[in-house]
Amino acid sequence: MRIILSPSIPAEPLSGRSAVRGVSVLFEQGVARVDDPKICEQLLNHPSFNRDFILAPEEGVDPFASVRKDTEPKHSITELKFGTPVGRAGDPAIPKISPESRAAIAKMVEEGVKEGIKAILPGLVAEGVKAQLKDIVPALAEKIRANMESDTTPGLEGAGTASRRGRKPGSKNKPKEISEENTVAPLAE
Repeated sequence: MRIILSPSIPAEPLSGRSAVRGVSVLFEQGVARVDDPKICEQLLNHPSFNRDFILAPEEGVDPFASVRKDTEPKHSITELKFGTPVGRAGDPAIPKISPESRAAIAKMVEEGVKEGIKAILPGLVAEGVKAQLKDIVPALAEKIRANMESDTTPGLEGAGTASRRGRKPGSKNKPKEISEENTVAPLAE
């Protein structure tokens, strides 16, 4: 960017006027160093001051370092074989993000994660309980079945015999088998 403080005037040899050199300030990579107090005063009075350019302290942090683009573009070299591109080499362009944008992105990510967890957590808990029940119920059913067959349940001597269950010996009605389907009620979803 170049700011013209006073334009140059070309020479007019027919009228006898010589060329007048103009005054301008050239910004290189967003920074212009001005040591002349007269030019500094003109820059501070320029209508674009605090709009297109600002006054920054000499030993301070650059306020536009996060959004400034380099004047030299990133180079990308394409390897060609017989006129066909076969490979590409070069530095990738890295986007520059301002601190305000970084903070806004971090806040959005945090809120999104919280909302996602709130939406997913009930299903995960239900699935976890179902998975635990699928592991526990068969083992528990097997223990109960083994105890009924062996009649070794403490305090319930003879509980596994037919006569103790109110059935007559030799009847065709057999006790219901214990399984996962008839021992656990399905979880409400």
